[in-house]
Amino acid sequence: METKNHPTYKEVALLGHFKKSIWSQWEKLIISDGVLYRRYTDDGNKETLQAVIPNSERRTVLTQYHDCKTSAHLGVTKTLNKIRQHYFWPVMQSDVRTYIAGCDKCSRKKEFQQKRRAPMQIVQSHAPMEHIATDILCELPSTSAGNKYIFVVSDYYTKWTESFPMPNIESETVAKFIVEEVITRFGVPSIIHSDQGSQYKSKLFSDVCELLGIQKIHTTPYHPQSDGMVERFNKTLCNMLSAYVQDNHRDWDTHLPYVMMVYRSAMQETTGCTPNRLMLVREVTTPLYITYGLPSTSKRIPSNQWAWHLQEQMEDKHKFVNAHVQGEMKRQTLGWMKFKKGDRVYVFFPQRKAGTSSKLTSYWNYPFDITRKVSDFLYKVNCGYRGKPQTIHVDRLRLVKSQVLRGESASGDKSETHSTLEVDLPSVTRQREDKSVRSRRAPVWLDDYYRY
Repeated sequence: METKNHPTYKEVALLGHFKKSIWSQWEKLIISDGVLYRRYTDDGNKETLQAVIPNSERRTVLTQYHDCKTSAHLGVTKTLNKIRQHYFWPVMQSDVRTYIAGCDKCSRKKEFQQKRRAPMQIVQSHAPMEHIATDILCELPSTSAGNKYIFVVSDYYTKWTESFPMPNIESETVAKFIVEEVITRFGVPSIIHSDQGSQYKSKLFSDVCELLGIQKIHTTPYHPQSDGMVERFNKTLCNMLSAYVQDNHRDWDTHLPYVMMVYRSAMQETTGCTPNRLMLVREVTTPLYITYGLPSTSKRIPSNQWAWHLQEQMEDKHKFVNAHVQGEMKRQTLGWMKFKKGDRVYVFFPQRKAGTSSKLTSYWNYPFDITRKVSDFLYKVNCGYRGKPQTIHVDRLRLVKSQVLRGESASGDKSETHSTLEVDLPSVTRQREDKSVRSRRAPVWLDDYYRY
């Protein structure tokens, strides 16, 4: 630089990325008081001088312009613009992004994203009422009959759903509805899936399941989406009821049977059929059919052949549903995040200490280690009491990103190759053949052609 002799590309070709980047901006470089500067013109055509920072000082600059109290952990754009006012080094924008992405305080304060990392997992069931899900819809106005809750039971295979108004949600009431309204009509299910409500974890409910040979499973903590089928139905049910209830909302239980008839007559996207078709092997006659007339039945089946006809229909429908569900599972499992054993992750806990502000609380807790993969969406993380592993859903996990900058080793040590900036770019002793002196020949596929 001081001799103003511009090195050739052959002289810098074998040097590192840092020095080659400086060489490419030779015309913008000047030396003032022994410091190397780069002339920089912003969008307003205002020229400023940026001190060229060696690799060994990048982390110091990033710490001062992001972590200090006078920097306030700003985002990538604001931090980058502040640094550009005074400093420059190659891949500066990439280093700023990497540093901020790996900042512990920034990662823990980020809001809980509504965009899910895992798609809705379709629970595979192989027969009607084999695997059912239950939930309780709360916070409803008390009706004249004294009902305050809706007990929901849904079948994973047929999507057949039952909804019962309830006066309370005690474990005795829930167990009674399961036995008298579900098991006596549809038989004993193999699996019952529920949230972590106290009714389902009570000794009475556990004894009923054990007596009938039912496997009882729960959702993961703070993640009701694990019971996504009934959670989504609850939203649909509230929307349907809201169209018919009175202004005081105290007659919702009188409309419940009618909206359920409508729901079971609607085709489900996952199965491609209506719940009525899969459970009853027919579509029920609704008032809409009566209004516009029933279609004429051209084929009459004798009663002694009806059972065989139903069996054929059920086999065809089951094949169709299984193929349709497999297609939906493939479509919904594209692009979701995976973790592996040993990954460092933040865990989302939607709780805060008493007397603290929700707006100032970091809900992403300190980094923990993934100890085991339970399934594609569940992981064991050592975030429990005294490091005891807990099962956490993937939506509550965020990967801890590395702050290792380009040219640094994974341990944080700076690479010796680019640790300092040499102003006088040295020539290299190793010679590399220039493109202009390379021997050239015709491609092999032209060997059969005459050459003139």
